[in-house]
Amino acid sequence: MANPQGGLVKKFIVGALLTALCSWAIAAEFAFGENGLSITGEVNRGDYDRFRQAALTKENIYTWNVVYLDSPGGDVIDALKFANLFEQSFVVTKVYPDAKCYSACFLMWAGGVNRILTLRGELGVHRISLREFTADIKKSKNLISPLASDVGKYLVELGIPRALVDRMNETPASSIFKLTDRDILKNGWAVAMETQPVYFDAVEKACGKNPDPSPGDYLGDRLKDEVLMGKMRAWGKCQLKIRNSNRLKFFDAELDNAEKGKPTLLITRDKVAQVKEAFLGR
Repeated sequence: MANPQGGLVKKFIVGALLTALCSWAIAAEFAFGENGLSITGEVNRGDYDRFRQAALTKENIYTWNVVYLDSPGGDVIDALKFANLFEQSFVVTKVYPDAKCYSACFLMWAGGVNRILTLRGELGVHRISLREFTADIKKSKNLISPLASDVGKYLVELGIPRALVDRMNETPASSIFKLTDRDILKNGWAVAMETQPVYFDAVEKACGKNPDPSPGDYLGDRLKDEVLMGKMRAWGKCQLKIRNSNRLKFFDAELDNAEKGKPTLLITRDKVAQVKEAFLGR
């Protein structure tokens, strides 16, 4: 897993002028519910801090283990902060039917340890661009090139195929390279894009090899195989147990660091008592 302090994010501080190219509008909306967290709309600078405040309540603290995304993109730095948090806190990211997760939103989706792109959902990527136009090509190149390289390396570490990262860097900022679940299957990317490699290896070590003969594909005739479905359900329960265990370890570490005044991803020092109360009331 990446450094909890988000080393990649730190490298992007010089990218204050950078964002995935899109119209700047209303900040993202967060909706917490029993089935998870929905993030909709454009991700703007400061939205991550807004999320931290909203997430650290007794009602919301446990509800964002699954994150549903529907966003045209937005600020790269805040999107990377979300991605790093999702990775470290063992979140499942999901693009539901008819939802679109483009540009910087794709970085957030990639942060999930389990990543789901449903039927009729869309992912979209393109290369990083300057927030404000500049005719100074050399200046633009000096700003963008190292940052794009770091983002590419981060995505590959998360299990995103190198071929897709290359396609992202080849796509102009004014365009979108779109992906559906069918495209992912056709390119043979289903296993790599569904689960982060380090997490997948840990699950298989603890739970045995994934019994699904066609991961990422529709269940189809497999639903009729009761023995196979039983093995898949058991494997899924084992995976969930591992994910929940690691998720609790994340919260424990965050509380410990916050109490000691160390940097954290989520829990601020002034919220320690509030979060502990939420834990006790669980």
